[in-house]
Amino acid sequence: ALISGCGAKDGAAAAPASGQGGGDARLQTTLADPAPEGKLTLRVETLAEGLVNPWSIAFLPDGAILVTEREGRLRVIRDDRLVAEPVAGAPEVLVWNQAGLFDVLPHPDFANNRMLYLSYAHGSREANGTRIARANFDGTALTDLTVIYDAVPAKDTGHHYGARLAWGGDGKLYATIGEGSRYKEKAQDMTSSFGAVIRLNEDGSIPDDNAVFGGGERKELWTKGHRNGQG
Repeated sequence: ALISGCGAKDGAAAAPASGQGGGDARLQTTLADPAPEGKLTLRVETLAEGLVNPWSIAFLPDGAILVTEREGRLRVIRDDRLVAEPVAGAPEVLVWNQAGLFDVLPHPDFANNRMLYLSYAHGSREANGTRIARANFDGTALTDLTVIYDAVPAKDTGHHYGARLAWGGDGKLYATIGEGSRYKEKAQDMTSSFGAVIRLNEDGSIPDDNAVFGGGERKELWTKGHRNGQG
């Protein structure tokens, strides 16, 4: 099976077909800014050295930069220098093959609530998966770490976790879950979160207007049939 979608010609969102969407849930299409005209000059500038397998970066309102290292460390670049000590309070992470600490995403209102979201591999080599948690960040440490989502079922491979996090224009949290490498058939299994984009409220609960695929599916699913989305 293949799931795809498209918007209206003028960029407006089309209403879901009868029986294919819940309530008045409509996809809002956001057009990207056009590419600049003329010659584009790029400059490469080194901000930090010595990072081990950096996976994701996030920019904070005060100018600090957060960097995840796949080995399980969250690092801070401040005033153009890498802070020597990793952030304290990071979650316990499975580090194996491609498994490790993945994405870091500030809450849209981070300046006021100081909340960060993290995705990472959790469990053992025999039973592991993608986990999403959130925590408060005071500039040096994470506190009140709370798990808000675990991919299901558990798998015994160390590859293809997905784990990219993003906020939608609707204020919802979107995350990719990989198909687990050897579990390709799970990307077509609506009772599995593998090979999917999921859509959550900021506390990890499931929005009432999530997509409906015909019944029996996991309610966090937004799209299905992907491989290992990390874009």
